[in-house]
Amino acid sequence: MDCASMKVTDLKEYLRLRGIGVTNMKRNELVRLCTAVEGLNLPLDPDMCTDRVTNTVAELLKSNGIDNMSSLQGFTKDLSNIPNVSLYDVFNYLLYNTSNYDRRKLKAYKSSEDYRLYFEVMLESLEMTELNSLFIFLAAIKPTQKDKTYLNTSTYDAWIVMDNAGDVKAAYCTCIGGADGGCRHIGATLYEIEGFEAKSVTDGDNLWLKRARQHDCPVPIKKLKIMKARYSTADQADNGMQDGAHDFDPRSSDNRDDYGAEQMFKHC
Repeated sequence: MDCASMKVTDLKEYLRLRGIGVTNMKRNELVRLCTAVEGLNLPLDPDMCTDRVTNTVAELLKSNGIDNMSSLQGFTKDLSNIPNVSLYDVFNYLLYNTSNYDRRKLKAYKSSEDYRLYFEVMLESLEMTELNSLFIFLAAIKPTQKDKTYLNTSTYDAWIVMDNAGDVKAAYCTCIGGADGGCRHIGATLYEIEGFEAKSVTDGDNLWLKRARQHDCPVPIKKLKIMKARYSTADQADNGMQDGAHDFDPRSSDNRDDYGAEQMFKHC
């Protein structure tokens, strides 16, 4: 490229496309700067201003031989054929694909946000299908702070492509930070897959079922029951008290009579 023959507007546009802003620079300075930038071979759009999530998703799917997610069929909750996913596989993915994980945090992984989503049973559904030795998981995760997501949907939708060795090949979530597959919803889904316990043949189908969740939920005021806590009085406690540690006598049964003064002096 002959930078010396370019106009000032073309020189500025060349630099702008490579993330370099210039103001109050003369033409000869722009020519020297463009020549130096050309030698660096800087990529276009370094801030990814023209990047689109749809393009990212399409590239992820295409790299694994999938045209689009809507074309896949045969999704089921029967997870009997899923690969053996261990905590090592989950940690390996989180370390290399998320920015908030390191070796120190893995020691306390149960306090992380993704594990808390799994522990608090925020996954509403989990389904799987197979395609060319790949396992594709679809998950729906409830938002934690609001009833609706920023897309005005009841759940975040996530998918994970995994090979038969348990390695994650691609992942995506509809949340704000899920385009690169490094959000907490993907992590919670991986913990759910790792925690799935396959049943024996005689126990029935290996269907994924949502675990029971004990929590408080909002109710209308007319259904709210306000009750005053009742505490037992001292008399009630004495009447219903049974023999226990409070009245245990460690002495032998022959020596449990109350000692008089003479007996006490006798044993001294």
